[in-house]
Amino acid sequence: PPSPPMPPAAPAADLSASSSPQDVVHAFVADQVEITGHSLHALPAEPLEGTDRAFMPELAAWCAARGLAAPSVEDCMRALDAAGGVVFHETKSRLVHGISVLSVPQDRLSWRSVGLEGLTVMLHFWLLVGPGFYVAGVAMFAQSVFARTTATTRPVMWQQAFQGGDVLQALWGKGGQMLIVVRCALVEQIAFALFTGLFMILRYGYSPFLCCPAARITSVTSWVYGHVLQVHSLILLTHVALNVTWGILAAILNPEKFLPMGTAAVVVIVVVVTTNRELSAAARALRNVVARAFESRLQVRT
Repeated sequence: PPSPPMPPAAPAADLSASSSPQDVVHAFVADQVEITGHSLHALPAEPLEGTDRAFMPELAAWCAARGLAAPSVEDCMRALDAAGGVVFHETKSRLVHGISVLSVPQDRLSWRSVGLEGLTVMLHFWLLVGPGFYVAGVAMFAQSVFARTTATTRPVMWQQAFQGGDVLQALWGKGGQMLIVVRCALVEQIAFALFTGLFMILRYGYSPFLCCPAARITSVTSWVYGHVLQVHSLILLTHVALNVTWGILAAILNPEKFLPMGTAAVVVIVVVVTTNRELSAAARALRNVVARAFESRLQVRT
């Protein structure tokens, strides 16, 4: 139900030291505050970080200018409770007692901290981009086999991977002959590396003091990069699965040459599957033991 309207306030000139706190609050509201009744309009009771004005300091200054005693927070809440459209929201604030901030003329950054931060950024970058070199290496190996077997014109050799210009020209179809699958794999790795660099610049360069458009751009970039990383991870797993499959098939066709590689792939698969089953069985057994212990304990107490 709507709150009853606040009773008419006495003029500020009619207030005296014997006036009740409710009359002082009502006069202050009538003189200095506009009650809009809108939920988006709010004024903190006490000064908070990032706010210029608060209700209680403004009320205290107004009372001091008129020689009146400032009402307490409880008196203000009781007086404003009668005002229509005024809602109180209790919030928690955390204070740290016993410390003080030293006045430092300027920020002091050591070369060690800068180097450590830079190393952290580079490690983060290479953890994301590094696995892509595996895909690029496999793609160039496939291109080398294609160049020595079924290429019809001057192909791109794997040695040219160390000559970036020739490979880049081949990616755009202006250089030597290159398989379309290899071209797609290399383009995907280069695009992912560039997008990762852009994402990390925005992520590590983000500041809470940035304006809203910059913060929104960072949020959108994080969302887009999350989906790009999922696609890139799927491509990596697909390459690994294909190589393992071809390694097992090659071991069957030519055991003398490829049997060690095929055997290693099978052993890795068997170990992973067996370990996963054993850990899952141990987790289920532990869960059953804990559940029975809780049930027996509860039955004893009841």
